This record gives sequence, structure tokens and C-alpha cells, in this order.
Amino acid sequence: MNRDLLLSGAAWRLAIALGVSGALWVGLWAVVG
Repeated sequence: MNRDLLLSGAAWRLAIALGVSGALWVGLWAVVG
């Protein structure tokens, strides 16, 4: 159970990181483009 919890936490952090970086890229394109 502990291992599943760690995997879930890692996946959640990865999803948040991707969402943040994606938002930054969209903002950059909006400013530059």
C-alpha cells in the first residue's frame, strides 16, 4: 500500500509539473506570437 501511495504521489506531481510547464509555454507563445 505504501508503494502504491508513493506511485500515486509521483504521478500527481508529474501531472502538476506538466500542467504548469504547459501553461508557461502557452503564456510565452501568447506573448511572443
